[in-house]
Amino acid sequence: EMRNKSKVIAAVFAVIGGLAMSAQSLANGVLASILGSGIFASAVSFGSGLLIMLFVLVFSSKSRRALRALWKQVRAQHTPWWMLLGGIGGATLVVSQSVSVPLLGVAVFTMAIVAGQLLGGLFVDTTRLPSGGQQAITLRRITGICVVMTGLTVSAWAAIAHGISWWSLIFPIFAGALTALQQALNGQVRLRSQSPIAATSINFIVGTSVLVLASGVVTLGGTRVGRLPAMPEELWTLIGGLVGVIFIGIGAVAVHYLGVLLLSLCFLFGNITGSIIFDLASSLGNTPVTAQTFISLSLVLLGVVIASLPKQKPHGRTVISES
Repeated sequence: EMRNKSKVIAAVFAVIGGLAMSAQSLANGVLASILGSGIFASAVSFGSGLLIMLFVLVFSSKSRRALRALWKQVRAQHTPWWMLLGGIGGATLVVSQSVSVPLLGVAVFTMAIVAGQLLGGLFVDTTRLPSGGQQAITLRRITGICVVMTGLTVSAWAAIAHGISWWSLIFPIFAGALTALQQALNGQVRLRSQSPIAATSINFIVGTSVLVLASGVVTLGGTRVGRLPAMPEELWTLIGGLVGVIFIGIGAVAVHYLGVLLLSLCFLFGNITGSIIFDLASSLGNTPVTAQTFISLSLVLLGVVIASLPKQKPHGRTVISES
């Protein structure tokens, strides 16, 4: 019973994290148009998140000890070094936000990200990476995903009808799949360090390093910053780092109770709900919010409910689990 209660609490926070992610998508998309480069906007977003985590570490001796202990585990090869690379998935996500949201809008971008998360989460949950243990590919999970993917197809069809090329969805789908892997890796780091702050800090260190290197490459290629955000009216475009800290922290803890697939589904519902709100409130993107968008959201919610149904006790031997 306590486990089920913790699972419900984790799911609620995951939905809140999804809502926050839609705000991050909008902020990073607008910031990219201001700076003139999606890579620059991504580096600013991730870099501000790193600054927040460094500030937290200054006042948390427990988290600093956890980081030192984790580093000793890596040096002693008790923790594989590649488990620290979850930040690459986060870096790819913010780049896709900056590049794709101005083209697709927040809602359609979210649909593409979620498609990748679901497919990636279904695969990752069958491995030993999730800190909560392996989870089988079950009848209910497959049914839930099929319903969710039907909803995503409705939304994607509407986007294509409004002139969006199908290939423009490939990058966010790929980024979504990497996000599923990122959640599992961050969960492992949290478990091994016994510190969500340490896990989140590692994520931002790795992601920021990748994006700073990428910014250097595009700068050498001739890309320059267009302009800086105007203050105070465009200050909100810099919230990406703070939202990323919240999102990654929630994911690192909640994945232990939900698994990667269910965590992705909860993130999905919050993300889609927020994306519709922001698309209605802004003119970013080329796909309007229509009745099809709300049909898509309803199907996604139904899929989340189906995939989230509690596990039933088996009666005798069964070939397929009903979870």
